[in-house]
Amino acid sequence: MPAEPDWQREIKQVLPAAKRRARCFSTYTQTTAYHEAGHAVAAFFLGIEIDHVSLYHGRDSGGRVVYQKPLPPTDSREWVVSVAGDLADARIRGPIGVEVPGLEHHLQEAAEIFGAESAAEIIETARGLVELPEIWRAIDLLAKVLLYARKLDGKVVKAIVMASHTKV
Repeated sequence: MPAEPDWQREIKQVLPAAKRRARCFSTYTQTTAYHEAGHAVAAFFLGIEIDHVSLYHGRDSGGRVVYQKPLPPTDSREWVVSVAGDLADARIRGPIGVEVPGLEHHLQEAAEIFGAESAAEIIETARGLVELPEIWRAIDLLAKVLLYARKLDGKVVKAIVMASHTKV
C-alpha cells in the first residue's frame, strides 16, 4: 500500500479541530470565511495561482485572497472570482437567489468593461461554479480550515481543494 501523501496527513490532523472551532465564530466571520473561500476555490479552478488567503478578526474583520500575479481588470476570470465570493457567502446564509449582496455592483462594473451580455455570462459562470457539489465541497472545507488557521499559503489552499475531492 503506497504511503499517504503529506498533505493528506496534514488535512486529517487539522480538520477535526477546524470543524469544532468553526462553530465558535460569529455569523459575520463565518460568512466572510465562505466569501474568501469562494474567491480562492474559483481562482484555483480558473487556473489562477494563489499566494495566500487570509481572514482577520476584530473591529475591522474581513479577508483577502492574494494572487501570485495580479490580473488586469479586463481579465474576465477576475470578475468570475469576485462574483463567486459573493455567491458563496450568500449560499451559506440561505438559498442563492436574485438578491445577492454585491452582485448588482459587480454586474454594473463588469457591464462597463465587457458589455451587459458578457457581464451576465460572467455571473452565470460564477453561479455555475459555486453550485457544483464538488466545488461547494471545496469551498466548505477551505472556509472551515480558514476559520481555524486565519491565513493559508497558496500551496495549502491547493492541498485543501485536492483533499475535498478525496476521502479524508
